[in-house]
Amino acid sequence: MFNGRNLWRLSLTLWGIGGSLLLMRLPIDWPLASVWALFGAMMWWYRRAITKAIRAAAQTLDIHGISDEPLEAIDALASAARLHMQKAQQSTAHLATHLQSDVYVDAQTHLGNRNFFDARIEVLLQPELNTGAGLVIFLLLQMDNWPDEARNDVIEQAGVLILNVLRDRPDAIVARRHANEFAVALHPVKDSDVGALCNRLCRALKNLILPANVDAHVDQLYFLGATVFSPDVSRYELYSTADLALRTAQLRGNSGWVRLDVDRHLSIRGMVAWRTLFDHVLTKRHFGLIRQPVLKMADNKVWAQELFAVLWTQEGAPVSASEFVPMALASGYLTDIDRMLIDDVVKILMYDDHAPYRVIVNIHPASLAKENFSSWLIERLAGHPALRDRLVVEISYASLPTYAEKLEPVIAELRRYGTTVGFDHVGETLLDVTSLMEWAVDYIKVHQTAVHEVCDKHHSEQAVAWLSALAQLCRDKDIALYAEGIEHREQWVRLKDLGFTAGQGFLLGKPTRLQRLAGERVLAEGDTSR
Repeated sequence: MFNGRNLWRLSLTLWGIGGSLLLMRLPIDWPLASVWALFGAMMWWYRRAITKAIRAAAQTLDIHGISDEPLEAIDALASAARLHMQKAQQSTAHLATHLQSDVYVDAQTHLGNRNFFDARIEVLLQPELNTGAGLVIFLLLQMDNWPDEARNDVIEQAGVLILNVLRDRPDAIVARRHANEFAVALHPVKDSDVGALCNRLCRALKNLILPANVDAHVDQLYFLGATVFSPDVSRYELYSTADLALRTAQLRGNSGWVRLDVDRHLSIRGMVAWRTLFDHVLTKRHFGLIRQPVLKMADNKVWAQELFAVLWTQEGAPVSASEFVPMALASGYLTDIDRMLIDDVVKILMYDDHAPYRVIVNIHPASLAKENFSSWLIERLAGHPALRDRLVVEISYASLPTYAEKLEPVIAELRRYGTTVGFDHVGETLLDVTSLMEWAVDYIKVHQTAVHEVCDKHHSEQAVAWLSALAQLCRDKDIALYAEGIEHREQWVRLKDLGFTAGQGFLLGKPTRLQRLAGERVLAEGDTSR
């Protein structure tokens, strides 16, 4: 049989015969003997090289007890390589599934997430799919300042109820777009079915069971904004119209829905209601301030009070910043509202000058980027030197990139006057940490989404790795690291271990109506041990 062992023996035989004949100088065909000897030597050298390569490959594949016979060893290596390839393919498939799950699926509700919804909408807006009208519904659950457990419970209930309403439309696209916001898309859809579907969703959501530990009523909990579209519109037009419809539904106060189609005249009608509200607020100064403490982790003492604005409608209904800021920005009222709030905060600080706390005020980047506003703010600080080290300007990092070039000198000037400047909502969306470190600020505040993931069984490993890297970069740049949305002692302890130096959230103090800054601490020392 002509196998590896016989081939080895043949090569040695030919080499031996050829070499012997050459040494004995017998009267034979010397060229032929030389060829025999050379062929035998080459076969011996090739076998040695092959054996060496096989042993190296076996070591790489972690195979023990490999045969000395080249052909047998090659067969064994081929089998091992096929096994390794199968395992690699399985691992790749598992990784692809895992990544796809992370990218397109919401871990809590198991619905699609914002990336999933955006991708599907882009497909529906392709011109070749011009087969009729489509429908998009943005659905918001108004759960500002709710405890984490209560919010998660209602979100999961809502996801089930929405799917139940749409069970007769298997082609429906359902996603959780944001923390408290869902999105639904249907294509095609009859115009006459839109109102019926919105009413069915509202009736279903009326069955939400609210936790006993929240002060809320289902009649002021859910709001729907619906818009009918054709494939010739852009995603921006579609989303902005649906968002305007949603904000208009919120403005009405009671749970319900509003429809605005992608049509300029209909959109203007919705904006008129917001303009009326903003004119009323600015004329009557009909707004209030909510405060929430920020505690230092070293001693559990209050470092600052963050102030949030609430506008009041003519009927006396509150409108939170998350509701009115997008509409104020779109209608051009935001800078005037920010100026009004800064004026009020300055008066509070001057009147309540014995309060030991700093005051954090959120100013939108769009306002700070305007030269007349930033100049006015710096003049106010210049006229009140005692306020400079007590006023903290906080800027939303999520909205920063659009105004980055204009904001850099403004932030530098504010810090030169001694005003503390920080970024909040860091980690709400994907961001480049390296670009974040290019800014010269005093602190950054991590969004509650990342904070909650620290102790979440689905995301804790990724969240801890990201926050650890962020904490190290902050230490290198001498930037303080704060957290928002802390609701459990476990989160407080974990964040403190990671290098955070201050935080805020329900565990540390609930938002309350501002009466005065001075007085007792919101939490006594040691309350974080509960």
